[in-house]
Amino acid sequence: MTAVEVVTIRPKQGALPRLKELRRTMLAEYHARHPEVTTQWYEQEDGSIVDIWIWPDRASGEAALGDPTTSPTFTNEWQPLVEVISFHWATPVGA
Repeated sequence: MTAVEVVTIRPKQGALPRLKELRRTMLAEYHARHPEVTTQWYEQEDGSIVDIWIWPDRASGEAALGDPTTSPTFTNEWQPLVEVISFHWATPVGA
């Protein structure tokens, strides 16, 4: 069953331009191992970002997140530049 990962982050001071650069590399790394995942990124008025990842199932998403080699860019460069405000899993209504 499709699983949606909803993450709200706040970039650290001055980090947004670098995050935008890193995102391309990070997504390429995820897609190399999980081509079925889709993403959406929304910048909110308060400066936080809602990052939505749609996985074929929750197990696939959890496996990717649990393996630091899935995206070395995420593990080594992205994470230190953000504060995670919230992280939730969701399922489509009617699924």
